[in-house]
Amino acid sequence: KGLLGTLTVFEEDHERQIEYYVESISTTATPNVRLTTISLICPDPYFYDPYETTRWILDLQSSLEFPHAFVAEGEEFSSINEELIGEINNTSADNQVGLTIMLTAIGAVTNPSITKIQTQEKLEVTKTLAYGDSIIFTTTIGSKNVYFVSGGVTEEINHLLTDDSVFFQLTRGVNNFGVDADSGKSYLRAKISCRYKYLRA
Repeated sequence: KGLLGTLTVFEEDHERQIEYYVESISTTATPNVRLTTISLICPDPYFYDPYETTRWILDLQSSLEFPHAFVAEGEEFSSINEELIGEINNTSADNQVGLTIMLTAIGAVTNPSITKIQTQEKLEVTKTLAYGDSIIFTTTIGSKNVYFVSGGVTEEINHLLTDDSVFFQLTRGVNNFGVDADSGKSYLRAKISCRYKYLRA
């Protein structure tokens, strides 16, 4: 009783998961049969994809293909993807899917932000980032926070959110996201992740 777990449902071509805890276990027996009923409580009523959907914006893209023959005069190993807008097309999941957004600096960045283009809702922090620093936004209902990660240390910085910031979420259909900063925008790398949720398995 009280044990936590994950129930996985396989049906046709998809897989869904839901977290639960055990409410009760009851057993009845006859001379030949023993029946056991396990009652599960799911505090979050939604089913979720077992894997995250991830979209990168302003990321490094490899220029190498394998097998590969290196040339003596040298060659470019990777290049910066200068795409400023990323897209996630939510074609089947429910509305209001929480996001995890990570903005990472590979140089000096001042006051980074990310905007949901369709609604113009924005998440922005008044913070200067150095090489290797990251800002992480989490927008799931019940877990809306901002974290600063530097040198392996994570610090909550909700107080550095601008007054007009909104913890936007993924909605059904096309969702576009753009990154910006007061300075150093080209040094930002953005990763947006989510697990689609569903009203039923």
